[in-house]
Amino acid sequence: MRRLYDQLHRGGHLLRFAALGIAAGAVGGAGAFALLRSLGWATDTRAAHPWLVWLLPPVGLAVGLAHHHLAGRAAEGSSLLIDEIHEPGLGVPRRMAPFIYVLSVASHLVGASVGREGAAIQMAASLNVWWARLLPPASRRAVLIASLAGGFAGAFGTPLAGTVFALEVQTSGAVRYDALVPALAAGVTGDRMARALGLHHRVFSLITLGVEGGTLQKVAVA
Repeated sequence: MRRLYDQLHRGGHLLRFAALGIAAGAVGGAGAFALLRSLGWATDTRAAHPWLVWLLPPVGLAVGLAHHHLAGRAAEGSSLLIDEIHEPGLGVPRRMAPFIYVLSVASHLVGASVGREGAAIQMAASLNVWWARLLPPASRRAVLIASLAGGFAGAFGTPLAGTVFALEVQTSGAVRYDALVPALAAGVTGDRMARALGLHHRVFSLITLGVEGGTLQKVAVA
């Protein structure tokens, strides 16, 4: 009887964490959709107006100043998320999502070489913190881990890679079931949510680029 009770208790625990992962993944996938659609617009706009690349220095300076003076703890980026997973402190600032969104789009618009995975997981974590604050500490940690999986999977269309990414960040030598379940649920949900909203991931082919004299001159000037 005791064994049956323990199994039911563990089953309920897993179901609860799976539900948290699904919720966090849905939010992360929606955030990834909004981010990638906006980044796609910024890239297409820059390609249509090549002169925008000359705004890279002043925009880069403005982005740096915004991070330094206005972002607060959000300026710590992905490092803050990792620290909060291992040693919960003040939590993920809610301002992180709008900050990373605006600054990422502005950076892409002028041709800055910045990725999308960091922005996606930071947005997912910051958006999920709005409702995760109502949960107990252990559940908040699970939501944060799930946010990493959901944001990563939504941004790249890779649910399993998103799951592994979240587990590698939070674990040290062993994978705990209470982290695996929400991460996997969030990875699958984040990918499905982004696709359901209409996100189509671009396929990049390997190509051979030739280097011309004019290109070298432009690089030298830059």
